[in-house]
Amino acid sequence: MDHDSKSKQLVSVLLPVLNEEACIGGILLQLRKQSYEEIEILVADGGSSDATREIVSRHAEDDPRVQLLDNPRRLQSAGLNAALHIAKGDVLVRVDGHSFVERDYVERCVDVLENTAAEVVGGRMLAKPIDERIARGVAIANEAPWGAGPAQFHRDGEAGPVDTVYLGTFVTDRVRELGGWAEDVGVNEDYEMNYRIRAAGGTVWFDPALSVGYQPRRTLHAVAKQYFRYGRSKATVLRRHPSSARARQLIPTLGIPGAIIALMPYERPSQRAIVFLLRLGILGHALAIAFFGIRSSRSSRVGTAAASAAWLMHWTWSAGFWFGVVRPFPSADQYKTLPPRS
Repeated sequence: MDHDSKSKQLVSVLLPVLNEEACIGGILLQLRKQSYEEIEILVADGGSSDATREIVSRHAEDDPRVQLLDNPRRLQSAGLNAALHIAKGDVLVRVDGHSFVERDYVERCVDVLENTAAEVVGGRMLAKPIDERIARGVAIANEAPWGAGPAQFHRDGEAGPVDTVYLGTFVTDRVRELGGWAEDVGVNEDYEMNYRIRAAGGTVWFDPALSVGYQPRRTLHAVAKQYFRYGRSKATVLRRHPSSARARQLIPTLGIPGAIIALMPYERPSQRAIVFLLRLGILGHALAIAFFGIRSSRSSRVGTAAASAAWLMHWTWSAGFWFGVVRPFPSADQYKTLPPRS
């Protein structure tokens, strides 16, 4: 695609946000300075109680391409749909309020989308450098296969078709055709959307050149809450789309049931053997995480934080998954298939 044709194609950048006063100003400046100027920036706010709305409003006064929208349901997916409903672009670029992008990010996204004929493209999630010990450990665990898992967008790799990507750039017509993002799958709306796009015959394409920076969680408590939500959301998606299941997603679900069985007393020799093996497996898992975590950094404190974060990721994800099996997200009665834009 040459520069003249690109300049005629409008891109809608979608930002669902909630209480992002620490970062929203930075990402809006980065978006406003993009080398690809034919964009509109749609910020869907879920009722922030900090200065997020005021910051966005100031940017909107300075740049008419920035628009502030209300997202009364507060969910990311609902915010994406609110922006989708008024988006004028042929291409949708999703960015978070705490993202960090290079000046040519949108331009590269459009190029890859055009050159691959895919319907979704995306790249790596890269932690923004930070000096805090816990955040550095969390970033290491997020990018390690022994931490957040083997999903390609967590690390570098070859470009090609994948199951899902981080954030993503989409063909607008396809997203509208499929009814927008599901609002009753928790925080797994990205994977669920990408699954529906693949099921409809589209391609989801990973390109490591399309990296987006993010701010790692700064406390282990925040990591635990984050991965509990991830697990609960995954249970909802797998209930809706059983064929979307992958081994890398199913293996962690065994953690909580295995731990429960391992804690129960049994009298029969065969039962005691099973309990012993389960306890050995739990201990082996903890030791393996500690080994890889401590080796991951020259700082023993950062390595310990990485191991702790990875251990929490696995166990809270499993707990969240089974909580989601028992207590699924309520059906979003307000969610309706979006009509094509007239």
